[in-house]
Amino acid sequence: MNTILIRYGEIFLKGNNRGYFESALAKNIRTALENFKFKFVRAQNRFLIEDYDEAYETDIIDKLTKIFGIHSVSVAVKVKSTEEELEKAAVLMMKDKSGTFRVTVNRADKRIQKSSMELAAQLGGAVLESNPNLTVNLHVFDTDLYVDIRENGRSYLFTDKIMGAGGMPVGANGVAVTLLSGGIDSPVSTYMIAKRGVRLIPVHFFSFPYTSEQAKQKVIELARLLTVYCGRMTIEVVPFTHIQEEIRAKCDEDYFTLIMRRFMMRIAQKIADANGAKAIVTGENLGQVASQTMEAMASTQAVTDLP
Repeated sequence: MNTILIRYGEIFLKGNNRGYFESALAKNIRTALENFKFKFVRAQNRFLIEDYDEAYETDIIDKLTKIFGIHSVSVAVKVKSTEEELEKAAVLMMKDKSGTFRVTVNRADKRIQKSSMELAAQLGGAVLESNPNLTVNLHVFDTDLYVDIRENGRSYLFTDKIMGAGGMPVGANGVAVTLLSGGIDSPVSTYMIAKRGVRLIPVHFFSFPYTSEQAKQKVIELARLLTVYCGRMTIEVVPFTHIQEEIRAKCDEDYFTLIMRRFMMRIAQKIADANGAKAIVTGENLGQVASQTMEAMASTQAVTDLP
């Protein structure tokens, strides 16, 4: 039975509050895998997924690599941390390999008397004796056999590290409202701020018939794609037609876009206040269009006291 080894990166650098971020990540992992049967295990600086149906291994890994906070995952073989068991597992894992290889040992369990380099040499020697199609090259290699010796008396052997999304666990750094449109900037900014650990409430301003039902559905589909990374979100669709028409009828045309955006920010703050959100994500990109000048953006943001 395989074990999926989960590593986190930035969380590891946290101090006394690291447990808070670890718990947030563990919760997000359980939520993402709620449709699978598995055993979730905490190990020092690692999470483990065990006792899962290997028929769904690819699906589980695909979901894990999209969870913010996860640095990388590996499908590993778990054995007891004895030299005999490590040699047997190493030989078995490399029996069908050819070309060049090396062994990389991480000895977190300092009760093991031999150093990481000594163990790597010993395991590499056992592999070479059993497989004449392999040669050692420590610098240019086809296969890197990783041996992760943990403090729980178990070791995990694997040959691949699958990179995750990185960042911080969603929900660990508060809640924000994100203004979501059908363009590229707002989905990208939503993704980027979620990667910093922020849970998001998408707000879409809908001005039918000036914007079509198809355009609204495009925004909903964008949000659906984002939930893979950002977690579950509920889109607040704001009917904006009447406000837009009143601005058009009663305000100077030169200030139409600016005034409209100021109203959007006021509404976004109301939604933020009602949901305990502490920031507004706009997706604005300085200089991309004529209305996104530094002065215009400052004027837009002046109507809210949220960052």
